[in-house]
Amino acid sequence: MSSPKVELAKVFAWNLLVEARNWLHSPSLETPLVIAMAGIGDLLFSTALIRKLHQISRHPIDIVTFPLAASILEGNPHIGHIYLLDKNASPKAHADLSKQLNVKNYSVVFSIRTPVGLLQRYGLWGQHGIWIRHPFFFEELRLWQRIQGRISQERKRAFYQQMHIIERDLSMIPESSNWSPEELKLEIFPTPSAQQEIQTLLSANWGQTPFVVIHVAGQDPIRKLRVDTFREVVRQFSLPVILVGAPNDVDVAEAIRQGHDHVMSQAGKLSLMAVFALLQKTVLCIAPDSSIMHMAVTAKAPLVALVGNQRPETFGPFPRHERIIVLDRQPECSPCSRLQCDKFPLGSCVQDITATEIVSAAKKLLKPVLEARP
Repeated sequence: MSSPKVELAKVFAWNLLVEARNWLHSPSLETPLVIAMAGIGDLLFSTALIRKLHQISRHPIDIVTFPLAASILEGNPHIGHIYLLDKNASPKAHADLSKQLNVKNYSVVFSIRTPVGLLQRYGLWGQHGIWIRHPFFFEELRLWQRIQGRISQERKRAFYQQMHIIERDLSMIPESSNWSPEELKLEIFPTPSAQQEIQTLLSANWGQTPFVVIHVAGQDPIRKLRVDTFREVVRQFSLPVILVGAPNDVDVAEAIRQGHDHVMSQAGKLSLMAVFALLQKTVLCIAPDSSIMHMAVTAKAPLVALVGNQRPETFGPFPRHERIIVLDRQPECSPCSRLQCDKFPLGSCVQDITATEIVSAAKKLLKPVLEARP
């Protein structure tokens, strides 16, 4: 088996060949395919690219993605067929998908955080120009880190800050730059059933009373806050608070809710579409760096974003506006791609964001709502 350095060098060389081919012959955008074997947030980021490709090609765009992330695309009018592939798919499943993709004869493939090995496995290189964003962002950083030692944090930050990831996605389109706010916006189309579910939930509890949504955790430990911090935050709110999160956040949400009659936990109970419908109605969302944070931006909800190990210029709320406040520690070692950090007791570099800071930011955004209450 090859060493990690050899494998990384092969990936980097393959990426350079892809870029060289695209430079010599720009592929047609008549029938594009988007392969997004990534998380919910990355797939949501790609909706701006998908919309633009639909406008150019005048055909709905086919997508390859994971089942969990795909639910964020439900009802999207810019999307044609969605190919689903489990993260732990068998070799036969990959082979079957490869056959389906090659039969369609796509003119170009756009890769969204998809491992290069998958693109090679599907055999698309032999027939199509593959547009891939890895070489000058993700793989280049990895190459520097593996072969030349640890790249300086200053240089890494400068590299990350060149543009937001949404802009990087759009920049894969030839001669595409200086995007308008309309081109940069993300899209989710909530289903009628999700909207009705949220309407029923609110009517049964607080009616038309304004409420706050708090995402109690992120997927990775490095982005999580202390339970006692969240408990202090909800204690200082007079408005109803709804806690949201994944099934594995249920215990955390319950620990935050206990002793607070104005707090309701919906962690593990709502679909992504239902959460989005909830965010469309809230007067404030508080969220760590997560897909929920970006869904709040998409829903145009006032947002207090809690950011730690990543750079907000690259992966933070976007586009930014006056109803978004980012609390960003930016430790000296950021940006990093760790899931947990041994520099902090609970593995999170946002832990020292205090309840006082969060509540202060929230009150600024809630001021118009609170002043309007009788």
